[in-house]
Amino acid sequence: MSTTNTMPSWMPLADEALKRAAQRARDVAIQTNTGICVMKDGKIVRITDDELRAERAQQAGGAGDRSAQTTP
Repeated sequence: MSTTNTMPSWMPLADEALKRAAQRARDVAIQTNTGICVMKDGKIVRITDDELRAERAQQAGGAGDRSAQTTP
């Protein structure tokens, strides 16, 4: 009997779906001014909506999330 270390064909699709779901959770948290909880280094960590916005701004090169801002 031979054992192979090949990945099932659906595994990359599942990985991409999980990434999309995580991004959607971040988007919804920002839109609703709530945080999310994630597992980091084996511990459950809460990330606030402000931290999510800062993370998004850093990833966008400082552009920030202008959709949530209002004009005075």
